[in-house]
This record gives sequence, structure tokens and C-alpha cells, in this order.
Amino acid sequence: MSEDRPPHPRLWKRAKQFCPGTRSERRDWCARAWWGIAAGELLRVFLYDRATRAQAMELVLPPDLTALDPALTGRGAILAAAHLGPPKFAMNLVLDRFAKPLIVTNSQDMPDWQRVEDGLFLNPRDPQARTQILLRGAVQLRRGGVFFAAPDGKQTQDTLRVDGFGQHWDFSVGLPALAQRIKADSFVFLALWEGERIAPRCTPITVPAELAPEDHHRAWIEAYWRSLSSVIASSPENLRFLAPPLRKEFTR
Repeated sequence: MSEDRPPHPRLWKRAKQFCPGTRSERRDWCARAWWGIAAGELLRVFLYDRATRAQAMELVLPPDLTALDPALTGRGAILAAAHLGPPKFAMNLVLDRFAKPLIVTNSQDMPDWQRVEDGLFLNPRDPQARTQILLRGAVQLRRGGVFFAAPDGKQTQDTLRVDGFGQHWDFSVGLPALAQRIKADSFVFLALWEGERIAPRCTPITVPAELAPEDHHRAWIEAYWRSLSSVIASSPENLRFLAPPLRKEFTR
């Protein structure tokens, strides 16, 4: 970012929050964050075009998903997403790697050629679908399938709050409750910028099963948050400002 082009004022405000360094370091933070936003939106165009989707997916480094092998032997797996990294790449990895996954996503924000009526998608913005997310997720997991959703979504009205980076972050307890009830393994599943390539990241969420529900849900959310906070702290290019606590920055 050149000296004669100041950072976006709202982005600069966030830099003071997320980058407790020098003015020069904050300008670099802004440049990386802005690059991530622009690159992600450009790639969304390629990813949503049937003719160029494969070309966009070539940016993804070969994933190491061996951690998931034990979870897929009849017990199913919860893949906890997050609104970090270039948009929709983690979801497309799930579509490419697993047979008939169940995915919670805004199905109105999908390419025309991607069928939404085949039962793979649940739209959290649809009030009728939202009431069935956890039920459908439970059925999917009992069948030994993959359930992909973000805990910062609206699977349930019950939330837990985590403090970090000078603000509050609210997460639904729907996924941790489902993990405990079904005894399903959980993983943080992200696709993140690493340099000019996109790297899949699959991190187990390990929580003692014998905990009381409230303690279990808190431990699950805190384990999930540790993965997210490390990304937020170290790679502003992966902050695309779509998570609910950040989205308002560029939509007002």
C-alpha cells in the first residue's frame, strides 16, 4: 500500500485493534487484509463459473485429511467452518472430498449450475430450514456422514461468548451439543491463504466426553476459538470481514 493512498478508515480502525505494533506495521496489516478481500472476491468469480472452477481449485495445496480417517468409520464427523480465508474454498473441498456431505451455507449465494435441491445444502437464512439444521445434522452423523457448518451461524438461539481482540464473539452451542449427543468427532476445517496458495487446515477439537453439557460446550467453543484466534492474530489476509462480528465494517 503506497504512502499516498491511506488505508480504508474502518480497516485502519481494525488495524489498531488487531495489530498492536508500529504505524508501519499497521499499514502492512491493512495492505494484507485488503489484498485478501480483493483476491477472495476475484476468486469467487472463478469458483462460481463451471468453466473455471477447476482452475481456481488448482490454487489449493494437496490436503492432508488423515486425521479424519478414524472419524469416518461409521461415526461421522463435524467439520466446523469459519468465515476466514478465501470464500467457499473450504466448502468446495468438502464437496470434492466427501460423498454426500451435509453443508450449512447461504444457498442463495451459489452458482446457477450448483444444484441446491439435491439435499446437500441447508440455508440458515431460510427460517424453515434453520429449524431443521440440528435434526438433519444428527441424521447425517448417525449415518456416518460429514456435517459442515460454522458455529458463528444460527443453528440455535443458545450462544456462548468469547472475548478477544477487544470485542465479543458469540458462537452457537448447536454444534458442540450435537457432538456430545451423537458422540461425533469434531474438527476445525479451514482453507486459508498461505502466501499465494490456499492451504487446507483440519484440526481436531478434543473435549472430554464426560463433562457436563455446559462445561463441554464451553470447552468445545474455546478449542474452536483457539484455532480461529491464531489465524486472526497472524494472517490479516484471511480476515475477509464476513464473520458476524466483523461484517458491519464494509456493509454500512
